[in-house]
Amino acid sequence: MSRRSADTWRDPTRAELAAIEREWPAIAADLAALDAEIAAILTADTPAAAGVLPLTARPTGWREAA
Repeated sequence: MSRRSADTWRDPTRAELAAIEREWPAIAADLAALDAEIAAILTADTPAAAGVLPLTARPTGWREAA
């Protein structure tokens, strides 16, 4: 991993790049799981998107403006 301090910058070493390559499948799997969790949360927060309510449904007690 590149390291940066106030006055220096260096590129990652071959060993660091190899470690990233070895870790990448686990990182990708974690990202996919996170994407699925976000999609589930968004679906739960959007009943119409989940097919729970039709898009024209109104909340209980809805009144038209006078």
